[in-house]
Amino acid sequence: MADLTLGRVDALGDFFTNECFDVQFVTLPTGFTGITAEDINLRCQQFTVPDTKVNYLTVNHRTFTKSQPTHRENYQTFGMSMVETMTPKTLPFLRDWMNRCAVKGTNFVYPPSQRQCEILVYHKRNDRTIGYVYNLKHVQIEDKGTTDLGGDSVNAIIPQLNLNSNLVLE
Repeated sequence: MADLTLGRVDALGDFFTNECFDVQFVTLPTGFTGITAEDINLRCQQFTVPDTKVNYLTVNHRTFTKSQPTHRENYQTFGMSMVETMTPKTLPFLRDWMNRCAVKGTNFVYPPSQRQCEILVYHKRNDRTIGYVYNLKHVQIEDKGTTDLGGDSVNAIIPQLNLNSNLVLE
């Protein structure tokens, strides 16, 4: 085996990947004026999707039992930690969208067409190739985590959102 030198270590390149997730809105909830899906520019440094639970049905037949997979639970909560790609229209959109999902101080809830949207999340590798695409349907904001979306703090440009979706297509 050849000696290990600093030149040989440098020749290895970067083996730690700087992965990111680009978020593209396919549709916005109805009722938003002055903004389109192309106006929203988000990038995530972290995107967490939980494992999909599969339900099983136990079938008893004479002397044996068998577990049969039935269906997946498609309601999932996932988290996004954004990075600095907030445009002037993005932050007010996120704040208004969150208020549509749960109006503060009331029990009023907007209809699904006015609070749910469709999102594509592109998992990009260090060399900017797309590794995976998540198609999220019926997405709405569950909570804003610890981020103040009022725009008064620096953390408002790096929100951490918890979203939920009835269906995650991978």
